[in-house]
Amino acid sequence: GVWLFGKCREKHFELVADALEAAKERIMITDWQFSPCISLKRPWSKEKQAFIPDPYWRLDMILK
Repeated sequence: GVWLFGKCREKHFELVADALEAAKERIMITDWQFSPCISLKRPWSKEKQAFIPDPYWRLDMILK
């Protein structure tokens, strides 16, 4: 496991995305409420100078 503190939210979502993609058998998600359309990775675009969501890294797409 990995412990993340403070301003590591972006890194947390990246680690979750990598773990979901590496899962071979089961994925258990527990939460009160979450959006299945959340982008877990948002690559930086030098051209637009912003983080651009990539549909490949949406939670619902990873879980398919």
